[in-house]
Parts: sequence; structure tokens; C-alpha cells
Amino acid sequence: MDFSQCKPGRMSYNHSAVPLWDRTTNELASFATEFTFKIVLSDYNNKSKGAGLNFSGNEAMKASITFDNITMMLVASLHFLNSSSALVSAKLPDPRTLLPPEVAVGFSASTGAAFELHQILSWSFDSTLAAPPNIIPNPIPSLL
Repeated sequence: MDFSQCKPGRMSYNHSAVPLWDRTTNELASFATEFTFKIVLSDYNNKSKGAGLNFSGNEAMKASITFDNITMMLVASLHFLNSSSALVSAKLPDPRTLLPPEVAVGFSASTGAAFELHQILSWSFDSTLAAPPNIIPNPIPSLL
């Protein structure tokens, strides 16, 4: 592996914007996303802990984020598959007052001056609000 270059990384759903709430009905989506990943350190002897989390084991981790449109609760968890986990939850203000009806979905990672390889092993995203259908206009009739 070449750890000689430092570059930021990001992953996003690039097909189209994801509906967060419907402007016509005012319906707000509940959603869940989950991804499994590994962080491969360039220096396995480095015993420092980033933000209190120990990534020195190079083990797979699973991050989950859920939002419930009724309770307005956002729950984020990080599971180390072979050790302890972290959980954060918060009641959010109504996203319809803060965000547009359609949003981009993704995640990013960086480590500052450290060199690491971030491997995305799997990613899923589910929402209760369906994307509007792609409407393909009928071709304009032409005279022969």
C-alpha cells in the first residue's frame, strides 16, 4: 500500500437528490443508513487514540444512523465488531425548517496529517419517503 500521499475521501449517493420531506404533503422521511468499514493504519506501532476511539486493531467497524420522523430522534452508533461500541442520540429540531426537501446523502473521512487507508466494505440507505418517479416526457410529434 502506498501511504505516501494524503488525500481526502468521500462517498456519496450520486444518482440524484434524496427526498427528505415532501413539499406538497409536508411528509417527513424516517431513514436509516449503515456502513461497514476498516481503517488500515500506516504505523501499526502508533498507540494514540483518535477522539478516544482506538483504531489500532485494524478491525472492521459498523456505523449506523437512524432518524425517526415521529419522535425526531437521531441515533448514531459505532460498533467495533470485536470490542466496545459507542452510541449517541439527540432530539432534533424539525428538519423541514432547516433543510431543503431534497438532500445529498453520503459520508467522508479524514485524519489530518496521519496516513491511513479507509476501506468501505458495505453501505446501505433506506428511507420511508419514496423518490418521485422520473417523468419522461412524450416525444414531440413530428410531421412526415
